[in-house]
Amino acid sequence: MEKEPDIIFFSAPLCPKCAVVKKTLESLKRNNPDITVKELNIFTNFGKATKYGFLTVPTLVVRGAVMKGVVSMDALLEALR
Repeated sequence: MEKEPDIIFFSAPLCPKCAVVKKTLESLKRNNPDITVKELNIFTNFGKATKYGFLTVPTLVVRGAVMKGVVSMDALLEALR
C-alpha cells in the first residue's frame, strides 16, 4: 500500500492561482526534500476532491487538513508540523 503524500495539491490547467501555489510547493520541496507532494488535476480527480469536501482550486490537503486558495509558505510549514 502506497503511503499518503504529505501534501495533495488539487489544481486545474490555466489556473493562475494554481501556478502561484505550484511555485510555493516547488520552493518548499527544494528546502525540505523529505516532504512528499502529489499534484492532481481536479477535472480528472473530481471524486477525490469531493471526498475531502471541496470543489475549488487551488486547494491543498496537508496531512488531512484542507487548505483552500493561495497558501503562504509559513502557513504550509505550520500545517506540516
